[in-house]
Amino acid sequence: MRISLSKNTFSLNYHGFQSTALAKYSVDFEDPIQWPPGSPQFRRDIALRLWGFDISQTLLPFTSIDLEAYVRYQTQQADLFMHDTGQHVLIRTHQHVSDITEILRENLDRSQAQEKVRLKNYQNKSHDQDNKALNASLNLAVRLMLMVEIGGVPNGFSGNAPLLWEEGKLSHVLAKHFAPPLTRSQEHVRLGKVFTARNIERIAGIKIRWTGNLADHLRLFDSDDDEMVVNIFHHASFLVMQRKR
Repeated sequence: MRISLSKNTFSLNYHGFQSTALAKYSVDFEDPIQWPPGSPQFRRDIALRLWGFDISQTLLPFTSIDLEAYVRYQTQQADLFMHDTGQHVLIRTHQHVSDITEILRENLDRSQAQEKVRLKNYQNKSHDQDNKALNASLNLAVRLMLMVEIGGVPNGFSGNAPLLWEEGKLSHVLAKHFAPPLTRSQEHVRLGKVFTARNIERIAGIKIRWTGNLADHLRLFDSDDDEMVVNIFHHASFLVMQRKR
């Protein structure tokens, strides 16, 4: 039996795809991944398991941590991966995500991580289905843990160019992408108070597009309207939690 705190209808709009569904709120880790965590205690438990961060004890100068934006991101990702009745992934519950992120923290090679997830034996599938579902489950867990789009959406399209983790350790893939380039100049550049998103649009003519994919932060591209656009990762609470880790 599943117990929910409340019900309401919600609408998702992700890269032009919109769906409306009846949403239930999760109260424990055995609830389906598509049920957003509703209670403050459950959100605290998720932050503790995924990032080892206690959102009830936020340190100064930060007054509070709000996971509302992350919950929307989580629901979007779950909706993307769980289409076609979830036949493309092994993940079903919040507990499954917690189990796989625990494996990811061991910093294993991709093949080793796959084998550990396989041993969880979430459901019976054919060998080919099992391998595809394993890959998709690992990719979804990484996305929910790191807010980095790893791997493609199974039998779907998100509109973004994801990072690929096909072999080796995930930490190596991330280090290669996020490591700052080496420069000869050690000069420290201090940006003035006028350097804001609003002024970037007004003065430089560069449009801001908010993104939930950390790998897309500061990526410049030309839009369909021939405008210059820059992606800005806007999940401040998530970044605060990573700084404190």
